[in-house]
Amino acid sequence: MSVRVSILADHICIEDERGEIAYWDRQEWLDDPDLILSIANAIRVACTQGGDAARQYPRCPTEASDEEDAVRHTFVNEGTRED
Repeated sequence: MSVRVSILADHICIEDERGEIAYWDRQEWLDDPDLILSIANAIRVACTQGGDAARQYPRCPTEASDEEDAVRHTFVNEGTRED
């Protein structure tokens, strides 16, 4: 499956044939600049390992109240791991 990444002025979206994998709106990365590294890593995982790998990636513990917030935090710690 191919992965499509849309990087626009007001949002970033990663999706494949099965649908949306992750989505961030501009206000999220303005509120939390550290999120930019997580977004970059999410794109890396999706593009190098595929959408299924990105969907199955272990979620970081979060106090998120809904699935959208949980997806936003999915890739937070990956950027610090050594491959």
